[in-house]
Amino acid sequence: MGEEKEKLEDKDEKETDPAIPKAAPKGDQITNVIGEVGRWQLEKILIVFIAAAPGLAHIFHAGFITPKQRFWCEQAMNAAGEDIPPPWTVEYPEKNKSYLVYPGNMTTDKKLMGHCIPECVDYGFDHSFWVSTMITEWDLVCEKSWLKTLAKLLLFTGFALGSFCSGLVSDRYGRKIAIWVCSINMCIFGVITSFVPWYPVFVVTWWITGTMAIACYTAAFVWTMEVAAGKWKIYLGMSMNYSWPVCRLIIAGLAYGFRDWHWHLRCISALVAVGAVILFWLPESPRWLIARSRMDEAKKILSDASKRNGKPVEPEQIVLTKPSAGGSKGSF
Repeated sequence: MGEEKEKLEDKDEKETDPAIPKAAPKGDQITNVIGEVGRWQLEKILIVFIAAAPGLAHIFHAGFITPKQRFWCEQAMNAAGEDIPPPWTVEYPEKNKSYLVYPGNMTTDKKLMGHCIPECVDYGFDHSFWVSTMITEWDLVCEKSWLKTLAKLLLFTGFALGSFCSGLVSDRYGRKIAIWVCSINMCIFGVITSFVPWYPVFVVTWWITGTMAIACYTAAFVWTMEVAAGKWKIYLGMSMNYSWPVCRLIIAGLAYGFRDWHWHLRCISALVAVGAVILFWLPESPRWLIARSRMDEAKKILSDASKRNGKPVEPEQIVLTKPSAGGSKGSF
């Protein structure tokens, strides 16, 4: 009996020995602390939404920056630099038609925006609706019409690159850093794009702006998915996709209100700047911090989140499991 009593006492001492760490609770270690959804998650996801949504307006702005616009030739010159007085003759062999064209003459054909004069050196545009577009800025009609297609093509290559690079940057430096850097660059280059007077520079800055726009959204979406859990991962993840129709409404309102592509870019950049400022109140993704073995930072964020959700837990009470060596190099 004495030996059995000693064994039980030794067993009790081992079980209560403070040197033995507590086992992590079963289930998702983040959800165990802050729950599947709460006030903290909703507030932070709202910040991410506000930061990411305006930038997507740059994607749909491509349709408003190059609208169909009627044009005419203002001046024509021959190879010797001499003026060719109007009227100018324009022939359409496929339609078996010819027209005498004067400056200011607009076509009545809905499919034909204007007559192309081979010797034309200066075009005029109908500004009854659009005050300024990329087409009017650089006379992108007739033999130059392909340049507007090139600009949009390069812009969409930026979207592809931004989606890819966003994952690399956010995995290495953090979700919040990726969102912040992309927001700031998008704001800066959006403003620069609205002022540049040269087409080649415009294409480059517009491409950078578009790249940053989709990169910002991609990192923001990942941040959202990493703090959501359970059935709320679906609901909150899908809520981020509402940023697409929201940004469509933004650019449609700007296009109708200003009708000048310069101001479209400036207004979008202003909204992006607001998002970049409020990111100050966005913490780093705790799941990313755990993946990078930055446990103390993750515990502090989770503790603050639990208190905001009405289930206070102190950092020293939180038990987190370090990821594998492979997981610590990125996300998990």
